[in-house]
Amino acid sequence: MRRGASRYSVQVAADRGLDITSHQATMVEAQHLKDADLVLCMESGHAEALRAEFPAYAHKIYLISEMIGKKYNVDDPYGSALDSYQLMAEELSQIITNGFDRIVELATVEARNKA
Repeated sequence: MRRGASRYSVQVAADRGLDITSHQATMVEAQHLKDADLVLCMESGHAEALRAEFPAYAHKIYLISEMIGKKYNVDDPYGSALDSYQLMAEELSQIITNGFDRIVELATVEARNKA
């Protein structure tokens, strides 16, 4: 089953200069993880579920908060008010900015291991 991005996701992304109007959510399959160098999850339940379902790729799966040396959930605001989406986007932006070097490091290590 495919589902488009929520109205507020589209709006918050557009406010940040991104067009996600054609985005379609899909179920994660083994090939997605095989092809990925790094998988970043917002919530621990998602990371744990992926590790359990795809143990061969568990070493690629992290909480996004781990990129800044912490381990906490970034709550998915799905179904919440616009301001919750804005707060989540700001939090993710800060994590990505502050954790960029770690993201690149982990992805690079995996890319080299696949080569």
